[in-house]
Amino acid sequence: MPAARPDAVTVWRRTAVLALLLLLALCLLGGCQTFAWDVGETCTLVEGQTFDLGFWAAHRSDSLLPPYSSPCNADFDRVPGWLNPAIAVTAGACAVAATGHAACRLVARRRTAHPPRR
Repeated sequence: MPAARPDAVTVWRRTAVLALLLLLALCLLGGCQTFAWDVGETCTLVEGQTFDLGFWAAHRSDSLLPPYSSPCNADFDRVPGWLNPAIAVTAGACAVAATGHAACRLVARRRTAHPPRR
């Protein structure tokens, strides 16, 4: 016998959880990209870039929250350029999925509380 098709509430819940997990993974990646014990050494030895202390001090991001940035110089940032937009899109998808889940639960609750008259 084929498996039962999941209802809309389940689909929205799974989508919201998946989007939230992806969002957390992207934020963890961004936090790891900005962390370095010695940024100048990391830029020079690992990234192969010249380190500009004045530019880094003016443009760095000390927050653990997005947007992430850890520039070595005016031409190179250790955080990939796709990461901050991906976090924004994933956060939007998470919000849409959570709203869809809440709306479907509300509709399902109203249908069970007040069944349609025949």
